[in-house]
Amino acid sequence: MDQIKACGLAASIDFIWARVPHRSKSDPRGRDDLMKKKRVLIVVDDETVTRVLVRFLEGTDHYDVIAINDPTQAIEVAHEFRPNVIVLDIIMPTLDGGEVLAELRRDKKFSSMHAIFLTGLVSSEEIGRDGYEISGHPVIPKPVGANEFRTVVAEQLGIKQ
Repeated sequence: MDQIKACGLAASIDFIWARVPHRSKSDPRGRDDLMKKKRVLIVVDDETVTRVLVRFLEGTDHYDVIAINDPTQAIEVAHEFRPNVIVLDIIMPTLDGGEVLAELRRDKKFSSMHAIFLTGLVSSEEIGRDGYEISGHPVIPKPVGANEFRTVVAEQLGIKQ
């Protein structure tokens, strides 16, 4: 367990990486930086996959990313971080991605939050060019390439690449 502090959240959580926003004298909590960039919460129990997904988004100027490996803590983190999009592994211990999303959707402030599901249950070939969705949310097969991941995240957020 490591300590993480982002957006005023201080909690002991299992995490891979978090980008703490820049803090200036006029904005000591770093909120201005967060308002300019889209917030992405990645919830995947596999540390290697999490690191890769974070790296895919690191090189852009579009996102602030928090990535965690424990789905039971995703709800608390989401309430503080207020992501524009949440990336969820479908199958995880304790809570699956659908359960995490359903719990968040109980709160109206998450009604406009986009969701993307990851799964190793189907391949790119099985999904095909037209893609696959669960309840209107895109599904990305694992492993996923950088371009595909960036494209799906950008499309969900209306960002032109």
